[in-house]
Amino acid sequence: MSKAIHVMAGYQGLFEGLLLKNEASVSINGNWVNSSSVTYMVGNNPAPLDDLSFVHKLIVSNSNQVVFEKCWLDRK
Repeated sequence: MSKAIHVMAGYQGLFEGLLLKNEASVSINGNWVNSSSVTYMVGNNPAPLDDLSFVHKLIVSNSNQVVFEKCWLDRK
């Protein structure tokens, strides 16, 4: 199980990097996404857990359709 999680995280990281460098191809409902915009947000976590006091959110979208979305907690 642990190996499968690490492999999935590796593929996700690879996809994220390619997507943010405009080197990934993505289709939504069979239509290729030719352009996208990125929104990055960071804020305070109202209920910190283990000193994870910041919330980060990354959204890649095209014409009000989300292509990729990620949210994570961090200390900084």
